[in-house]
Amino acid sequence: MNKSEQIRELIKYLEIIQERPKFHFGDTVPPVVNFLWGFHLACYALGLATERDQLYNSVQSEHGWEINAMHPAGKMQEAGLNQEEVIHELLAMELETWRKVYDEL
Repeated sequence: MNKSEQIRELIKYLEIIQERPKFHFGDTVPPVVNFLWGFHLACYALGLATERDQLYNSVQSEHGWEINAMHPAGKMQEAGLNQEEVIHELLAMELETWRKVYDEL
């Protein structure tokens, strides 16, 4: 499987999770944040995440979240988003980032 196919599989996996986040994580943000950290580490270990970071920062800015040392989830909660909205936004940004990575290949 080439890199493009691997990234397409990652996107499919994230789409499945986004369809039913409560099934995978429950109703709180920390499990999603932990999953995404582990997901990123696995992608780095497989050599798939080299392009991701710069694109993620771009997506985060496009969604209106300032880039600094604070995780976007904390900024979202400070802005008044509820747990479900934060989970949706985190997964949406991750999916959008990987779609951009895929499109650039």
